[in-house]
Amino acid sequence: MCGIFGSINIENTQQWSKECCRLLAHRGPDEQNIWYDQQKILMMGHTRLAIIDISGGNQPIRSHCGRYTMVYNGEIYNYLHLKKTLCDQGSKFYSDSDTEVLLKAIEHWGLQKAVSLLAGMYAFALWDQNTQILHLVRDRVGIKPLYYAKLNNYFVFSSELQPIMKHPAFEEKIDRNALALYMKYKYVPYPHSIFTNVYKLPPATILSISPPLPADTHLQKYWDIGHLATNNPPLTDFTEACEQLEHILRTSVKEHMLSDVPLGAFLSGGIDSATITALMTQHHSRVKTFNIGFAESSHNESQIAASIARHLQTEHTAFILTMKEAQNTISVLPQAFDEPFADSSQLPTLLVAKMAKKHIKVVLSGDGGDEVFAGYNRYLFVPKVMRMSRLPCRTLLSKLLLSTPNFIWDYVGFKKWQLSDRIAKLANVLAMNSPQHIYNYLISCWQSPIVLGANPVQFSGNISHDNIVQDMMLHDFSSYLVDDILTKVDRATMFSSIEARVPYLDHRVVEFASRIPLHMKIHNGIGKYVLRKILYKYVPPSLFQQPKMGFALPLHAWLRDSLKDWVQDHLSSPLLQDFFDTSQIMNMWQQHKSARKNYQEQLWSVLMFKLWLENYRKKNV
Repeated sequence: MCGIFGSINIENTQQWSKECCRLLAHRGPDEQNIWYDQQKILMMGHTRLAIIDISGGNQPIRSHCGRYTMVYNGEIYNYLHLKKTLCDQGSKFYSDSDTEVLLKAIEHWGLQKAVSLLAGMYAFALWDQNTQILHLVRDRVGIKPLYYAKLNNYFVFSSELQPIMKHPAFEEKIDRNALALYMKYKYVPYPHSIFTNVYKLPPATILSISPPLPADTHLQKYWDIGHLATNNPPLTDFTEACEQLEHILRTSVKEHMLSDVPLGAFLSGGIDSATITALMTQHHSRVKTFNIGFAESSHNESQIAASIARHLQTEHTAFILTMKEAQNTISVLPQAFDEPFADSSQLPTLLVAKMAKKHIKVVLSGDGGDEVFAGYNRYLFVPKVMRMSRLPCRTLLSKLLLSTPNFIWDYVGFKKWQLSDRIAKLANVLAMNSPQHIYNYLISCWQSPIVLGANPVQFSGNISHDNIVQDMMLHDFSSYLVDDILTKVDRATMFSSIEARVPYLDHRVVEFASRIPLHMKIHNGIGKYVLRKILYKYVPPSLFQQPKMGFALPLHAWLRDSLKDWVQDHLSSPLLQDFFDTSQIMNMWQQHKSARKNYQEQLWSVLMFKLWLENYRKKNV
């Protein structure tokens, strides 16, 4: 795993290129190199985290014919198969790295064909000397990040936002419409970034641009899971589906375990990570696993994870996150996430990655299982609500539930099961008649406009009555997965200089899963049914009786108690008045403090933006 950066137009970029190496050193601490083309049109740089072929594989890499130069971040999991095919067709290799295989594949088949043959996670820049075209390419799912920007007479790109912010032509202008998107979703969705004129390259996309500047960029999408899901024939036999899926998952896990350095797995205690870990034990006798727990029993899955680890005989490491440790880590979040980001599980993910770094350099994660195999509660909840649409008393019941403070539900015994938040969600959606409105509500943090000077955020998805769950899954896969889940895992692991791999998001797994009909994924009100059938061959079902928590924080209680003074100080900052309707924020804070309502997500999004803005301006004074 690595960091990449570059610029068309190299004027006044010598110092900037050195700064890029420093800013991306956490993504690649083992080697840093910079390359300039002979005509001084283009500069590309690379910081390397050596995983495969540690002594070789340094970049930027040039093809032996001299036509192509490339910087690449990622892993190609089928590179050994591609290498054999290329050798059979006459190609010669001078290293054992997947980087050389990728470049040889492009040289042999051309960019389009080569990309269609890749199985992996990647973001790379390719300079074609013959055509004088720079190509930027991002993997099918969006596992690896890539930013780009047009800054006056420069075109620049980078694995992270910070190097672009340091470019001599960069002008700070926070995009208030992007900020509104962040406040709604807790992340800035692609193609936007928090700054105007800076963009994220969408997944499964090739961007092409040719100097001199200014020049137009050409974007081409090379893979579309929505199209594949619609056109591929569905499977009909459940037993056959389970057998084929297990084979494909076994292959994916085996390939994801290819490494010349120590590796392990995150084990949260849920179905997804347990399945990955179980399949890893089929290829390695002693897998290292890592988990983080909390003192609050309502959010602590560490004992479940420990039980799974004992059953699978892994070398398990866990620790309990204290409030003091959490508070010390909060100040680091803006450095790790170089753009506003407010999924609160970012904090424990950052800490479990830090812990794992002491033992391994590569970690496998179960992320993507919910989107691919229908694991989210909303896939069960929304159809149930729609079936309640004929109830004559829906609106009255909604008003009654909304008027009841959270502490009442806690008092009558619902606190243990955390039902007060679920009751609040039910109350709000009872009066809605459209699945699209319900889904939009469920995925939104701030429901009402909060950003000053921003346009109202319009939901761009399509959730139809005929395909409610499938449409929600597709939207989650294309947005929430990319800009929340994968961003969180990438930044948290890269901040500790370890590489995270996600076997569920191998495109071969995703494409096969798209052929599994919904009734095999959700059966008798149980999500991920087909995946559970595979897992239960290795781990007894009795270990999975409790609701999944993942690495979720007991944030609502922390904000009211241990962090109360800290929250008050930050929410009272004059910095916020330039961007938000602060009366809404303070009203929510008062209701949250009194335990009348739970506004942890809304408040955390404000706090994370404030910390990010403060950190950014401090570094750029």
